[in-house]
Amino acid sequence: MVSAAVSDGTRRAYGSYWKRVLEHWGQRRLDEPSPSEIEQLAEYAKTHVVARRNARGGRSAAEHLIAALRCLYKRAVADGYIAAADNPALKVAKPRRLPS
Repeated sequence: MVSAAVSDGTRRAYGSYWKRVLEHWGQRRLDEPSPSEIEQLAEYAKTHVVARRNARGGRSAAEHLIAALRCLYKRAVADGYIAAADNPALKVAKPRRLPS
């Protein structure tokens, strides 16, 4: 499990996104999701955020989901589960941050 191999801070930042990935793709193999499916999941995360006063329309949720998937796939490549060229998370652009 990826969460055992990362720091506490990384686990806190990405844990909820990894749970969401398990909810949506839990029965799928690691090499099955495509970049377009990652984009769809990021859009889902963007539209299902908890609205707060300082909300930015879910951009951070989409960014963090993609970052969490990049972390997960980075570990999968390092452990030899997939080839680096097969990493779909690197083929998806993270949303740009809006100026504060």
